[in-house]
Amino acid sequence: MFTYPLAPDVELRLLEPRHAEEQLALIDGNREQNGNDNMKTVIRACQASDLEAVLRLYRQLQPEDTTTLEDITRVFAEMSVHPGCEVFVAEFNGSVAGAFTLFILPNMTRSGRPAAVLVNIVVDEPLRGHGIGRAMLEFARDRSQAHDCYALSLTSNAIRTEAHAFYRHCGMVQHGLSFRYRL
Repeated sequence: MFTYPLAPDVELRLLEPRHAEEQLALIDGNREQNGNDNMKTVIRACQASDLEAVLRLYRQLQPEDTTTLEDITRVFAEMSVHPGCEVFVAEFNGSVAGAFTLFILPNMTRSGRPAAVLVNIVVDEPLRGHGIGRAMLEFARDRSQAHDCYALSLTSNAIRTEAHAFYRHCGMVQHGLSFRYRL
């Protein structure tokens, strides 16, 4: 087991997995919320049984999105066999409270070191501020480093200034500008 300190009352433990897809990150903290001590966040590979909760979280990011459970189930099956694509969930006290997808992409520059891209990162709105988002970012960063990636990047909607402040607080730096075609 490897332990990484995150804050005085929180530590990240990366467990040796029996199988790579079972790799977990645990956050143990002595936080108080509604009289609850010792709340736990577990980051693990997403399973098909998590998809209803994941869809609920994604709707917090994109309320106008019309993605159905059938859609997300089909795409999750495709993503599950796509090399370099990993979907994770964060459980907080036994319930899915966050989700993200990590892509490890081959790269022909940077001495052939891959690039990591983090997408669809979300924490359940009522549970923000409990270290779940930080745990997910730390997990994604450690996972990217384990793959020898030269950088871990994410994009964020320009209007999500609170999220930008959070990413900076977690040690990420703004780099460049994002451009896209809306298709």
